Amino acid sequence: MSAHGFNVREPLVDTRVRVYAEKLDAFAQQSRSRPACQGRSILFEGTRWQQCIAALRSRSSQGPFVVSAAITVLVRQRTLSLPKALTTWLVDIAVADGAALARVYSTLPRLDVGPIPVRPTEDVVAIAIKVLEAADA
Repeated sequence: MSAHGFNVREPLVDTRVRVYAEKLDAFAQQSRSRPACQGRSILFEGTRWQQCIAALRSRSSQGPFVVSAAITVLVRQRTLSLPKALTTWLVDIAVADGAALARVYSTLPRLDVGPIPVRPTEDVVAIAIKVLEAADA
């Protein structure tokens, strides 16, 4: 399955993204953890990946953010015309030996992304954006 299988069909999508500096084992675990960063975007167009990148670029905090070998990105997307969620998905990122490897879990089959080159000093938000950009390529 390609990353483009995650394209959005709805014209106006509210995307909320949370980045955690740890590996979360389940969507429910987010209530016990504090995100390193949160962002939101409302866009008419673009892939889900592009909408997530836009949300992280319009984040609530400008940093600095922590550096971590384990990163979880939680995404919730819904249409503004209907109050129900389009999708919720989790991006599990592992960083080791100068590379990030990611797995995307949602209602679609799992998607693996990477390896993506990263520097040891890159923070969790910079790496999350790199992973989302690679998935959209």
